[in-house]
Amino acid sequence: MTVKARSDTVTLIRVNDGDQGPKGTDGISVASVVIQYYLSTSSTSMTGGSWSADYPKWEPNKWVWIRQETTLSDGTKKYSDGKLWSNLNELYELETSNSAEIINTNDSIKSTVEQVNTYHSELSDAIKSNTDALDAFKANVSGTYATKSEIAQTSQSIQASIKKAISDSTYQTVSNVKLDESGLHVGTSNTQTESKIDGSGLTVSDTDGNTLMNVTTTQSMIQSLKVTEKVQFGAHQIQAYDGEEADGSTVVGTALLWIGDVK
Repeated sequence: MTVKARSDTVTLIRVNDGDQGPKGTDGISVASVVIQYYLSTSSTSMTGGSWSADYPKWEPNKWVWIRQETTLSDGTKKYSDGKLWSNLNELYELETSNSAEIINTNDSIKSTVEQVNTYHSELSDAIKSNTDALDAFKANVSGTYATKSEIAQTSQSIQASIKKAISDSTYQTVSNVKLDESGLHVGTSNTQTESKIDGSGLTVSDTDGNTLMNVTTTQSMIQSLKVTEKVQFGAHQIQAYDGEEADGSTVVGTALLWIGDVK
């Protein structure tokens, strides 16, 4: 725009605008954020493994570390510091601790198995005979209806025959271990808990049948978990907080902390 001035008037004349300036450089944004895992042979440093976005299969005497991989829009990647996943490793240790009774009876089970193997031929014949009887019973049931009483009597008869065959072969069972169709049970009549291992995982129950702990391939559930210091999940950590004084009072409470550090 051009301005012309005279002593008594001011005239404004509009002219064409100039060309549009060049487009500025695009800004950088976050394209994706991925949690990565590291299965280490040490609880104090990351060693003996490699970072992966796939969740690792935990092994005894190994520890899971995590970090955050951030991919920017220009293709560059940034990583947070690796952190030991303390609460997950403590959960695995708790699982191992609750399985200690099973581990302690391992030698007794092995010894019992060796005895069974010694009389394997005689026991196998007895089981096969009763299996044939059970198959015949199933075939009969498939063509007719059977009462619960009839099924129970047949089942008891088969169990009695198997127990007799086991008894005749001088097979001795471990008093606190029971193996049935639902899985392996560990516990006696005077214990406070019973542990069961089956195809779905590990379950620990109390004497009333309440589940205290259940560990499967997809999740771990614990009825009551006591953590003495802190709980960490992902890039967050929950812990007791004792802050500086505010208006003469000390701030005490529970803090949710961000412990990830994106570089």
